[in-house]
Amino acid sequence: MMLIILLSMGGILFFFGLFCRSSNKSNKNPFKENIGIPLTLNNDYMLCENLSLKDKNKRYSILFTDHLPNQYTKVELLKKGTIIKLSKAIQSKTSLSGVVESYVLGTVYSESLNKEVIFFKSWGGLYNDFSSGKRQTYWSFEKAIWQDKVDTTKYYPKRGVLL
Repeated sequence: MMLIILLSMGGILFFFGLFCRSSNKSNKNPFKENIGIPLTLNNDYMLCENLSLKDKNKRYSILFTDHLPNQYTKVELLKKGTIIKLSKAIQSKTSLSGVVESYVLGTVYSESLNKEVIFFKSWGGLYNDFSSGKRQTYWSFEKAIWQDKVDTTKYYPKRGVLL
């Protein structure tokens, strides 16, 4: 019985390893110009914690909202001008559902926790361009929490959907 359970778990892990791709995009545009340097928040934002997440890199988020989703608890208000530092940009894709996400990881000092915390922030979306007569997939990045203006560039992946 134990052998069946172990083989099943091994098969599941192999399956997810085969069909889930995640890669560091910190050296690609538009991420590379923002990684590793101090950045200033362009507005007041909430630093929130999601205790249900086991991944400590995704436990804290910076949100621009007055109404938090149920799973989040407000840690503190981060004022405009607060310094953040991005450490990594990740894009991932699951082959089964086709879910593609793009996010950055960074650090911010929390006065209420009296420590620097790692935060997770979604940034970027995948879109389709039909202007050439055929479908071309591209990435577009909304105005980030540290930017003063929107980046209107369309970033076309060389192959697949990840930059």
